[in-house]
Order: sequence, then structure tokens, then C-alpha cells
Amino acid sequence: MMKKSFSQLWNGLVITILAALLGGCGSLAWDSTTLTTGDVGIDVSYATAPGCKNVWITVKQLWVHTNPVAEITDSGWQKLDFSAKPLTINLSDPALGIDGGGTGVAQLADRLTVLAADYYQIRLFLAATEDPLASSAAAKSLKYNNQVDDIDPGTSVVTSRPLRIPAASQGISIVRDAKSPIVVQAGSYARYAINFNLARDLVKTDRENTGIYEYILKPQPLIINMANVGGIKGSLKTFANMSGFNFVVKVVQAGNEVLSGTPNGINADGNLAFSLYPLPVTKDTYDVVIQGRKTDTFLIHNITVKATNFPVTAESLKSFVNLDPVPIVNGSEYPINFSVKPTGASLSFSRTSSFSSLGASCVECHTGQASVTETYHLDPFNGKFATPLYLSSNPPHIKTFSEKDFKYFAHADNNGAYKVVANALFHKPSADMDITAANAGQTLNSISPLALDTAQGVAVQGTISLGAGAPTAMTKGYVLATHGGMIIDRVEADMSGAGSYSPFTLPAGRFDSYYGLYAFGWNVSSKAAGTGSIDLRKSTTPSSEAEITMLPMN
Repeated sequence: MMKKSFSQLWNGLVITILAALLGGCGSLAWDSTTLTTGDVGIDVSYATAPGCKNVWITVKQLWVHTNPVAEITDSGWQKLDFSAKPLTINLSDPALGIDGGGTGVAQLADRLTVLAADYYQIRLFLAATEDPLASSAAAKSLKYNNQVDDIDPGTSVVTSRPLRIPAASQGISIVRDAKSPIVVQAGSYARYAINFNLARDLVKTDRENTGIYEYILKPQPLIINMANVGGIKGSLKTFANMSGFNFVVKVVQAGNEVLSGTPNGINADGNLAFSLYPLPVTKDTYDVVIQGRKTDTFLIHNITVKATNFPVTAESLKSFVNLDPVPIVNGSEYPINFSVKPTGASLSFSRTSSFSSLGASCVECHTGQASVTETYHLDPFNGKFATPLYLSSNPPHIKTFSEKDFKYFAHADNNGAYKVVANALFHKPSADMDITAANAGQTLNSISPLALDTAQGVAVQGTISLGAGAPTAMTKGYVLATHGGMIIDRVEADMSGAGSYSPFTLPAGRFDSYYGLYAFGWNVSSKAAGTGSIDLRKSTTPSSEAEITMLPMN
């Protein structure tokens, strides 16, 4: 059974929160006779992605709201504005990570004074990559406000590439669960961290189908209460000629990926070291999944994380769960690609394996079943992977966690058979699709276009005009529809002059039917971009229009 789709999780989350907020009162307004304030600190956590040396973002504003579905045009936001002095942060700076001697987080706001309340949404506003270079980005000698420095796996050459933030002016929405809001009490101080899962949400794109790659962010960040967090550390005992960038270590809880990263150093034993922090301390256990190119997959399940004092010190680091070392082995793999609509979709690959460690070398003998689910975002410009995805064709190695040893793992079945499901925001999930190593090298288009998860859809289209300095002979263009920073779909656009874009079909008449539009056009020598928005929350018409103005860009 596959996990719930993103749309199902989103709908259930916001409806539950709204019911909790509105039940018995019918209003989100504050009582002006009892207004008091408290302080909240907001950090952003260390994050890494395979093949990426640095991932830079430039932060302009941070907003908070008590309503999980408030949009930027609504009242009630409390704001911290960095626009006059933006913050440019390298999320993958080794000195920020625990293994590099850092705290695992970078500070956005130390003491933001807000009204005492339970907050259910943060909006993080990044500078548009297309905007003139911010002073803070220039001070770091960057080419773009948001930038990825990636490493060629063959030559080790580092290349700086733009990291596109679709509809940056709409912000990235981060919503808290109904049972765990951001609690700010009168006269108190609370600290939270925003966690970007870059290994999943940083997507390589080949927009022009030329092999000239860029990156785009499809963010599904978490906000974590730093008062009750812990961590997992460990190392990978590998073989010759293996780089840490070949591996991703994922932490999964109840089928959902919580945090992931890449090994970030070599320990005293010569093994690839990793640390995953911060992780919420909960009554539920975690699984750790370790994957790498040309290696077998390893699964360590039933891990309980212990609370660690913040900031992390050499002493408190001892309370991290220790997975040291995990004995990685050579494996086989096969390449595969897909073509999916809407292009904002992600694909989840799951396999359930029976396992047994009953043998002569058995330590802590056990048998059972375990599931491994991998989720990957598609290139939103074409609904494919920019480069083929490689899946392991060997059985995973499985172990129930204990502090005793990591020498022996159970022997599982399942030689590369997966069930694939496509998910997209505001769409119903696809039916399961079975793939095996027999599909190696194929581009599969047998996943039908996903249906809107709503009774009412509105056709959104409009005109595109050229602002001052925009190139007048653009030969290609797209428009992306977004919601809270997440990409829904893309359509073709005519940008040769006073053009137009093809219609989107988007849900209307819902509490969350507010969308950003991000247009991108180019020719052989110039590029242009523009943004817009459209509010369909109260719409009852079958069509609507939104105009976008294009401006020159980097």
C-alpha cells in the first residue's frame, strides 16, 4: 500500500488545523484586551544534496501567521523584512554541519517579537534568482542570488549554476501540523528550524534540452521545534574509489521522508561520515535508508532518537544514535526515465522485501518484512528526469537497530521490482505501476495524466507583455503554475512579442485556490522572466485571466 499523496496529506492537514482553530469561536481574530508578546528564533538547518558542493539561498523576508491557509494578500501577517540587508546562506557549508564543528543550523532571526499565539504557517521569501545581484550575494562572489555549485562526477570540475525559485514573490509556505503549532507564549522564547530536504527537493533541469543544466527548488520544508530534537550519526565503510557524493542517507518515519543528506567527511577510520540533525524526538521510531550509485541499498529500522541539548557540543553529541560503520557493498543498477503530466509531479518508488537472518553468521536473528520508498521530483519543464534515474536491482540489506554491531544484515528478497506512483499537488495519485530491471533504458509514458482532486476546475490563461529591456524575439517560453512555492504544472507560452500562454486547469472555489505564475522565455542570446498571481478562492466562472510582464534576467 503506497503512502498518501501530497494532495491528500495537504488537504487533511489544513482542514484539521482549521477545524481546531475555528471550532467553537468562528474567528481567528485576537482579543485586543489581552494582547501580549513573546520571542521566537528561526534558523535554517544544514542540508546537502548529491553532487553539490554548495547550495546558496538569499533570504529577503520571513512572515508568520496563525492561519495555515492565509495568502500573502490576507491581513494578519507578522513580518521580518531583510530586504535592505538580505541574508545569503550556504545551506551546504561544511562548517555549518555537526561534523564540521558547527551547530547544524544557520540563524535567520534570533529574537523575532510577535504576538503570543499558536502559529501554523511561515512564509519564507527568497530573492528571485533573476533579480539584480543582492549585496550579500555579491559579497560571497556569487553569480546569482540563489546558486548551486555542482561537481562533475567524471572530472571533479565545479560549475556555478542558477537555482531558480519559481514565483519567488509568493514565498515558500511552511505549514505546521494541527497538534504541533509554533507556540509563542507571553514573555517566553521559542526556537525553531526550517529544514530543506535538498537531496529530494533540489531538482536538476534541462529546460532547453541542450544538456546545459540549471536547478530549480520544489520545496517541501519542515519546521522543527528545537526544544526537543536529536540526531543520528554514523559512517559508511566502502570500497576503493567511492566518493561521498555517490550516497544519500535518508531518515523515514511512517513512510514519509523526514530528512536526508550526503556523507560530509572522512572519519579517523577512513570511512565516509554522516550526521542527520535536527530530528524531532517522537514516540514513533525512524528508519534509515542508505542508497548509492552501483551499490546495494541498506535499511536500518526501528531507531529511537534521543533528545540532545542545543547547541550541540562534543558532550551532547554522545547522545546521537550511532550507526558506525555500515558495511556498504558493490551492487547492480538499471537506468529508467518517465514522461508524466502534470510536470510538477513527483514519483514514489516502493518495494516490500521479506528478509531472514537465520544462518551460520546470524547475530540477533530475525525475520519479517520491510518496505523502502524512494521519492524523486521530475524536471518541471518536461515532466521527465533531466538525467536517467538509476534504481538498485539487488535485494536490500535490512537490519533492526541495536547498539551491538553493524556487521550482519538480513538477506532480503526483491531483485529490483518496484511499484511506482505519481503524485502532484491538487491532483489524485496515479494507479500503481510495476517496473523491473526489464524496463532498463526505457522512458515510460504509461502513467496517465493525473486527474484534479476537485470538482471544479478553472481554465487560467492570459497575455504576456514585454517590460523595459526584455528581449523582443524570444523563441521559446514556459509558464509554471505554483502554490506556496510548489510547482503544479507548466504550459507553453508565446513570447515573441505581445504573446499569450496556453490555459492551465486549476482548482477553484477552495480555501487554498491561490496561485503564483512564473514565466520564463529565451532566445540564443537573451533570457527574460516574469511573475504573476491569480486568486480563485471565490471563483465560480469556468475561465480566468492573469497577465505577466517579462523583464530581462541573468
